[in-house]
Amino acid sequence: MDLDVDLIENVAFGLQRESHLDLGNNRLFVEAMKPIIEVHLKIVVDMSNIMFLDSSGLGSIMLCSRRIKSAGGQLKLCGLTESVWALFELVRMNRVFDIYESREAVLNSFASDAP
Repeated sequence: MDLDVDLIENVAFGLQRESHLDLGNNRLFVEAMKPIIEVHLKIVVDMSNIMFLDSSGLGSIMLCSRRIKSAGGQLKLCGLTESVWALFELVRMNRVFDIYESREAVLNSFASDAP
């Protein structure tokens, strides 16, 4: 799994190159996220390239979120496409995750979280 990682203002942004996150690649996503989780406490999954997400893909995002939280960090999402947003609403995961429209918006949210 190719996951591009950008570090902006101590926030790690992971951008999946593939257009889907599903049963075929969800474990690879978790493995690609593992070294990011080990190093960074503020992580954003930029989902702007993901056009299809199934329940196993959603489960892999939830697993990463739990791992980050147990390490004392935060996982936020940004750039959800219309179809992915519809799934999040359908299964009410939009109430579980902090979701933002853009990288700028999520960076501002981290800035406002600071003590």
